[in-house]
Amino acid sequence: MISEQQVAAVVAAVSAQLTDPAFGQVSIGGFVETQPDAARFLTLAVGRKVGAEEAMQAVFHATVMEACFQDAFGGASVVTFAGLDAVGEQPGDALTKEQPALASYLATNVPVPAVRDALARVALCWSRARAVEGGAT
Repeated sequence: MISEQQVAAVVAAVSAQLTDPAFGQVSIGGFVETQPDAARFLTLAVGRKVGAEEAMQAVFHATVMEACFQDAFGGASVVTFAGLDAVGEQPGDALTKEQPALASYLATNVPVPAVRDALARVALCWSRARAVEGGAT
C-alpha cells in the first residue's frame, strides 16, 4: 500500500518542479506516450463530462499518482481498456479501501466527483496490477 508519507513526498517533488513552465507539458506528454489507454480514457471520460481543460488536469493528476507507484514500487503497469473495464462500479469507494492515501490525495485535490472517479479507476488498475505482479499493495 502506498503511504501518506510517500504521496506527500511525491506531491512536494512535483510542486517544486512546477516552477518550470514546461514541466506540466512534458509530464502530460510523457504520460500520453507511456499510458496511451489511460490518457485516452481520461481525456474522453472527463472531457465529455466537464471539459477539455479539466481533462488535461486529470491527466496531470494521473501523472502524480503514477509517480507515487514509481516511488513506492519502482513503476506502474500500463493501463489497458480491459483493466479499466474490470474495475467495476464505485471506483472511488474501492480506491479508499485499496489505496487510502491516493483516495485522500484525490479527495483533497480534485473537487469534481466524476473526475475523481475516473482517476480512481486508473489508480485501481495500477494497484490491482501491482497485486497480481506479486506484491501486496
